[in-house]
Amino acid sequence: MSKLKRYTQLPQLLDILSTRTITVLSPASWQDRNDTYFLSRYAERKNLPGVLALCLTRASATYHHWYVFASSPSGVRLEFDERQFKEWAARIPNARLERVSYVKLGETGEGKLDADSLPFVKRHAFRDEGEVRLVVDAAYSHERARRLSFDLSLIRRIVVSPWLPNALFPAVEAAIRAAAPDVKLKIRQTTILENEEFKSAADNEA
Repeated sequence: MSKLKRYTQLPQLLDILSTRTITVLSPASWQDRNDTYFLSRYAERKNLPGVLALCLTRASATYHHWYVFASSPSGVRLEFDERQFKEWAARIPNARLERVSYVKLGETGEGKLDADSLPFVKRHAFRDEGEVRLVVDAAYSHERARRLSFDLSLIRRIVVSPWLPNALFPAVEAAIRAAAPDVKLKIRQTTILENEEFKSAADNEA
């Protein structure tokens, strides 16, 4: 079963669970200014008031994803069934869910890109992200966020930060379950920074 993953923070997760919505946001504040520019040019070329977006990934879990997108004790990863997530996204008016293409300088022909491709193009240096992006047309020029109704059954698993102290995991797990008490959620803490099975290999003599 292929999965889409969303790295975020515990407050955002609790908001998703308690409101049964996912929020798409304006890319204006993104750190990658190339991304921001491409999305703004897309809106201009398509005569749109603006765009809102949500970033996910198909890539296997890596330290990079945790450190860049969820680098705190409150970091979390949501895992979704990809097929079901695509079906959900297809029902959103004026929305597109597509994989991002990573290109090197000089790989864009004569520097001309089709307008429809602009929201899904990034520099090659970001290729490890394996990003899949949901892009939604803004309804008006100053729209900065929009809540989209979301079926929590699409969540296959929730994985908690490797930086969360082990002693705090039960309390965090309880808070997550309390936000959606009627939903059966699989919750665990990642062992990417410390895994007993992996460490045991160092104790075995060749």
